[in-house]
Amino acid sequence: MEKNIVYVTTDLQDSKLWTDELKLNQLYWLDELDPNINNYKVRTRYRAPLIKVDTVEAKNKSMILKLDSEVRAVTPGQSAVIYLDDQLVGSGIVV
Repeated sequence: MEKNIVYVTTDLQDSKLWTDELKLNQLYWLDELDPNINNYKVRTRYRAPLIKVDTVEAKNKSMILKLDSEVRAVTPGQSAVIYLDDQLVGSGIVV
């Protein structure tokens, strides 16, 4: 975004579209995050499957989620919603 560049591909399976790590800012919590809990899941799109979060690293006002599996086409500016089991606990904006 800083360089004002858009990359385009017709290959929906292009490896550059997949990631197993999300960096979030503008965090909003309904309950306090406990990085020692290992049942967190994240959803990056409406009705997308929940993806298990392996580790959570809190850094100042941002956080890095390392995922159990890869997710496709995560884009800066989109929301990510975080669950503990099936209960919504917070959200953030992908950077």
